[in-house]
Amino acid sequence: MAMASLYVAFDMNRDSTTLRAAYVMFGLVVTAYCLAWDFYMDWGLFRTRKPGKKFLRDKLLYPRWFYYFGIAANSVLRLFWLFQVVNWDGWAADP
Repeated sequence: MAMASLYVAFDMNRDSTTLRAAYVMFGLVVTAYCLAWDFYMDWGLFRTRKPGKKFLRDKLLYPRWFYYFGIAANSVLRLFWLFQVVNWDGWAADP
């Protein structure tokens, strides 16, 4: 909820570097927390020290590559909010 409120304030005044910095910093903290929660609590990852299962849990339902792909995909998709911060003016060709 706070992230949405901060985005609305940032979107209403895109020239404010203070709001942009606050939005990015808060977004990074929220992203890190959500990633940690997803991996450790929801998926049960990062809980074993057994050889051959680096960063994975003891009992696997799918092949190892599937979990590593999930870690990478979840990390990238959690950072999509950064596209709201990037100034896209001048990146596209004029029609």
